[in-house]
Amino acid sequence: MIPFVKVKSQRKSWLKLIVIGWIVGCGLPAWGQSSDTPTPTETPKALPDGSYFPSSAEPLTPVNPPGLSPVPYNDPSVGPNVSPNDLVPRLWFEAEYVSWDVQRNGLAPNLLTTGPASSFGVVGNLGTTSLTPTSLKFAGIPGGRFTTGIWWTDDQVIGMDATFMFISRQQLGFTASSDANGDQTLTRPFYDVNTNQQSGLSVSSPGAFAGSVTFQDTFNAWGAEINPLLIRLRNGENFKLYGFIGFRYMDIVEKLSINSYSYTLANGQASFLGFPQGPGSALGVADIFDTGNRIYAGQFGTRMNFKYRRFGLDITTKAAIGSNYEVSQISGATTSQNPPFQTSSLVTAGGLLSGPNNSFRSSAASFIVVPEVNAKLTYNVTDRLSLMVGYNFLFLSNVIRPENQILPYVNPAFTPSSPTFGATNLPLQYPLPIFERTTMFIQGISFGAKFVY
Repeated sequence: MIPFVKVKSQRKSWLKLIVIGWIVGCGLPAWGQSSDTPTPTETPKALPDGSYFPSSAEPLTPVNPPGLSPVPYNDPSVGPNVSPNDLVPRLWFEAEYVSWDVQRNGLAPNLLTTGPASSFGVVGNLGTTSLTPTSLKFAGIPGGRFTTGIWWTDDQVIGMDATFMFISRQQLGFTASSDANGDQTLTRPFYDVNTNQQSGLSVSSPGAFAGSVTFQDTFNAWGAEINPLLIRLRNGENFKLYGFIGFRYMDIVEKLSINSYSYTLANGQASFLGFPQGPGSALGVADIFDTGNRIYAGQFGTRMNFKYRRFGLDITTKAAIGSNYEVSQISGATTSQNPPFQTSSLVTAGGLLSGPNNSFRSSAASFIVVPEVNAKLTYNVTDRLSLMVGYNFLFLSNVIRPENQILPYVNPAFTPSSPTFGATNLPLQYPLPIFERTTMFIQGISFGAKFVY
């Protein structure tokens, strides 16, 4: 029985040692801890957004998303002190001064002639030469162009714009005159449809008539367009491409007048409505050629924008296709002063090239194509204001102009200044009216500014 009791006593001793060791191992780490942990009553620090964190914690540092980098606040490519995040312009307005040049077709070569007295200035006679002005050119005509537009979205993908342009009224003139004795021969030539021969109205001739001939050419135009569909097709960092579809209107008005004035000298004799007029009388003959072109056309085009820092290049190409409503009017008048038989001037309808038989108003419609190219160099002064200088070229494929409507065929029986006016023994041939079309181009240099908002 004694050995059994001894073994039981050893097992209890080992059990006590294990319990004591476990207690010591768990208690020692707690004895080495610091007592500096903040108490729950300590006031936390406030963040700018209103949240809180304990004083022992550190705020998180913002990290840019992958692929993105912050833009400097003073980026020179967008202007001083401007944040790129604030630049979302929706509206723009352009104002430009334009110096326009208009193509001028040459006048008919035989509207005014001169020569020795024996030639009478009649075409085909020896020594007759043309004095018709060929230098009439519309250059440097002041005008303007105004454009406004809007983007419907902040990303500038869809928008619309509208433009108004004008070419101010311009008048050119040319005058040829003789001295008081009529030493320089001046003749307004025409082709006599009754005799089928060249003839002419004598304006000045030595000892017979003293006079002058004046050409006046007038031009003015205006137009408007609206592009309700403006779409961005490409959006690069330094290049953008846009397309647009819209409507265009243009109104072009021209007038050419030829006025002659003759004073009858001692050896001359004029005629008015078939009645002779002797020395001291005066005769004025005026021919007026008016034309108008009203263009209604749909248009489409593209606009390219190249950018390098503050500089830019805008190139716009467009084409309008539609109808041109054309109007031509030919009119004239003849004025007589014959003292002492006339106490006042007498005026009758019809001139030389616009007699009663060929004075008319006619209209027609024709197909027209109007391509245009515009290039502008821009400089961004600020984020909202830029300056521009540019060049514009406009072509019109089918228009009528005054110089093309002149009919040099005359029936003297219907011409108030002819001695045979009212004659009934003539074959009375009627010249046919013409309605001749031609091409035309307009170009200009522009200076202006653009404002975006």
